[in-house]
Amino acid sequence: MAEEALPLRRYGVWIWVAPSRSVVADLVGAIARDPVRLERWLDAEARTALDFRVGLDLAGLQQARDAAMRALFREVLPDLEAATRGAIEVALARPGHLPMQPIGAAYVQEVGAAIGENPRNRKPPAQAPAAGLLALRVLEAGGTVRVTVPWVEGPSSVSTATVRALFQALRGEPRLWAKWCNLCSIHRGWAKGFSSCAREAAAALPESERPAVLAWLEEREWWSTPASCALRGCVSLQTLTSQVTERALVRAL
Repeated sequence: MAEEALPLRRYGVWIWVAPSRSVVADLVGAIARDPVRLERWLDAEARTALDFRVGLDLAGLQQARDAAMRALFREVLPDLEAATRGAIEVALARPGHLPMQPIGAAYVQEVGAAIGENPRNRKPPAQAPAAGLLALRVLEAGGTVRVTVPWVEGPSSVSTATVRALFQALRGEPRLWAKWCNLCSIHRGWAKGFSSCAREAAAALPESERPAVLAWLEEREWWSTPASCALRGCVSLQTLTSQVTERALVRAL
């Protein structure tokens, strides 16, 4: 068992807020009146979107989200209109998790975000509204993964030795290894992505082993086979870090 660096990968995170007369729109409008605060807020929202997409330590993320939301609401309070300020003061005074309260839940719903894996694609996502605030942040994400030797437990059409050889083929090709680690961190339930990546790696196996591996990858229940669980389970994300490398404000609110 060993920990190693997660291959760096860049993600494009789109953030939007549709125009409305809601408390959340008033809050974001107050944030946007200060360009420095707006940039800081957009950076934080982008990192939060990626953190929740990966989902390491969800309980800790939820606590951090509650604390960040409370700090933001308190910071913006003096710049809000009286009605909005009063509604937020009531929400802040209530005990419990702020994102679960009506205003907090509305904030989570109205501040939209979408993560793209091609940061060079500057086309807004289809779900983004045609008007209102729209911004793009490019994040470079890294961290650490724990790597273990795969071991197949249970009946399998491919042996432990073959799965280990396939795993070494994945590790031996930097592009495939980065893709595999991305799957393990972002798309843990994407069966087709894992099988496609493993199929590419199978090209490096001895010709005598390749047909059995390709047939195994085509099995209807491939995802739940012991060999699949062993191959996917030998990489687990331990830590995630991210930093903003590019910023763009496409539209103001």
